[in-house]
Amino acid sequence: MNRARSALRFPKVNRRGPESKGLESCARPVQGPAGAPILSATHYYDSSGLVDHVTYGNGTSIDNTYDAALRLTHIDHQDGVGATILDLEYTYIRSVGT
Repeated sequence: MNRARSALRFPKVNRRGPESKGLESCARPVQGPAGAPILSATHYYDSSGLVDHVTYGNGTSIDNTYDAALRLTHIDHQDGVGATILDLEYTYIRSVGT
């Protein structure tokens, strides 16, 4: 059976260089059969180079929150009208002896 395969490929952006001021974004649609776009996403980066917001072509979005140690602490995924699809919160526990 012949199956079409696709993958997300995003252009390289300078997220930590001197040109980095606030949020940056990049988007590139994944191409389906005959070059038709099947998915697009725009990623926004914070000043530390971490993805803090993603907007998808279908209107859904993801907001990420990080702690002072740059660890992911919260993911909020919403549909195009603002209803919550997924709401995850992470808590990090320091290992004994560290």
